[in-house]
Amino acid sequence: MKVLGKNAIFFINDAGVWKTHACARSIIFELITEFIETSISGQGYFATYMPTKDSFTASSEGIVALNEIGMLTLPDLQQRQIAHELLLCRFQRTDLGGNVYTSEASFYISHSSDSGSFDGMDTFSVQFRGTGSLTQVFTPIIPVPPEGILVQRYEWTGIGGESGFTLDGTTDVSPNEIRDLRNKTILEFNTDGRGDGRIITSGIPVGDDVKYIAATGAFSWNIPLEEDEEVYILYQDIP
Repeated sequence: MKVLGKNAIFFINDAGVWKTHACARSIIFELITEFIETSISGQGYFATYMPTKDSFTASSEGIVALNEIGMLTLPDLQQRQIAHELLLCRFQRTDLGGNVYTSEASFYISHSSDSGSFDGMDTFSVQFRGTGSLTQVFTPIIPVPPEGILVQRYEWTGIGGESGFTLDGTTDVSPNEIRDLRNKTILEFNTDGRGDGRIITSGIPVGDDVKYIAATGAFSWNIPLEEDEEVYILYQDIP
């Protein structure tokens, strides 16, 4: 099925939360393969080539906005550019049938600018230089929720060996309280002060991934907990 332009979104991981950058109107992601010529004498007039290495870049354009909740603005991006900060980013495309294809990679900001005219808006342009490898992901990102919705926290201490639990309002997996985490927006799943990887909603968790099934409130992960390992979940109710 087709992917509309508004459903192609560039996310930047900011302290464990995936955020968009404010008022971006267009995004370009470019994957480049370099080649070396392998033509030899006597081969004829047609050249031959072999691929050698891949690289990637991204760029965005839009209208400058300041102090946008849950987004990264031009000042935020330029702050990271000046600090030479390595950014974990995702370019996510979602088609009309809900299928998702995402390119995940690390980027540095290589160029940024903004331009304002007397009778128009101040517009920006940001260019990203990719580094390292590219990962293909087929699960959606849950973006930062709207302003004004309370962030809640659930804490739990592991007994050792656990790789999942269910919080459906009926099961007590914590000595603190029973909690219903069905159909929530999960912002972060943290073990021993370390924010784990992306929150996935299908497939099998690998590495630091945490799988969340909204309908049942079930969480599962790849690396079993150690004894007395502290866990907390940040989440929000979305009306």
